[in-house]
Amino acid sequence: MLTFPVGLLALWIFHAFTKQGLVTLLPDDVGRRIPLGKFEFKGLRRFVAVCASMWLGIASHLLWDEFTHRDSWASAHVAFLRIVVMHVNSYSTATIADVLQLISSGVGLGVVIYWIAAAYRHSKPLREASPTRTWRRTLVWLILIALPSVFFGYWRARQHIGPLLWDAGDRIELGMLTVIGAIAITALSITLVGAVERIRQGIATRTALQLTR
Repeated sequence: MLTFPVGLLALWIFHAFTKQGLVTLLPDDVGRRIPLGKFEFKGLRRFVAVCASMWLGIASHLLWDEFTHRDSWASAHVAFLRIVVMHVNSYSTATIADVLQLISSGVGLGVVIYWIAAAYRHSKPLREASPTRTWRRTLVWLILIALPSVFFGYWRARQHIGPLLWDAGDRIELGMLTVIGAIAITALSITLVGAVERIRQGIATRTALQLTR
């Protein structure tokens, strides 16, 4: 299964580059609370805990997919999941499985937002203040990254859906796919910013060492 090694790779990319991108782009009061430095498993016990957490996430995701996807085994054998709750448009319907998928996605997003807010409230700045990193600077970066991401997500969504009838169902599907695409491109952009910043810091450090010799 590729999901597990991809998860380990994503973990390394997040700690190596994405966190640096967040620190670079977020306002100083927020960015200073994000710990930087080389990620380490710090012993066999933590490595096992990380691996177990990934496998638990993979297993729970696959299990829940059985109840939230129409082409799953559970949806094919449990009539309750196939109950139509509404007609989305002239050619598609929404079933219990579809509703469960939307509800669980919303709950998951809410949990992530709550966790981020709680982490901010209960953490303290870890580095000295930088007067150049303000909310206005973050807003400019957000516009520069988010707008192209939304346009790209919209373009990919239109390609995926094909010709639209532009009824309620088409608008909902287009909106969801646009948001998903925008989030993916934004995350990639933040990671690239982090990689560039790491390279810049490395060059600056080597230059400073050469000057002191």
